[in-house]
Amino acid sequence: MLKYTIKRVLWMMPMLISISLISFFIMHLAPGDIANNEASFNPKTSEESRQKLRELYNLDKPIIVQYRLWLKRMAQLDFGNSFASHQKPVFLGKTNEDGSYTKGMIQEALPITLMINLLGLTISLTLAIPLGILAARKYQQWQDKSITLFNFIGFSIPGFWLSLLLMYWLGVVNNWLPISGLHS
Repeated sequence: MLKYTIKRVLWMMPMLISISLISFFIMHLAPGDIANNEASFNPKTSEESRQKLRELYNLDKPIIVQYRLWLKRMAQLDFGNSFASHQKPVFLGKTNEDGSYTKGMIQEALPITLMINLLGLTISLTLAIPLGILAARKYQQWQDKSITLFNFIGFSIPGFWLSLLLMYWLGVVNNWLPISGLHS
């Protein structure tokens, strides 16, 4: 067992490097580059500002150097600036020069994300375990076939579409739950 575990751990590094190479090169296969895409939002953007964006994103360097810099940032959990807020989504908060404390974007959002995921897991298990037991006990009867049909329908519906339908039905039509604004 120990030999098998060591073998798997040793294979983990080439696998992680392969996954990182594939991820990096897939991003480079996309048409255009991020500098042109970001500069296209402003029709008055000059070629000089596009070049500055290329330098900012290290697109002016050879692709091997870009990969090394990208890998270094990933290892440090530096995922770059957010396109929405133009900030780095830092994990932990930081103390500013004036002594005030600012929470990191991920630190701020993580508790809510964990709460939503744990709530979803709880609801899933609360439904799945009794229904699974019922389906096993009533094998090949109408209850088992109904639960199986319900599962197939549930797995075939895209999650984003189902969530939009539930938001509409629970929040807009019936007004049972708010669809936004966790905090006032």
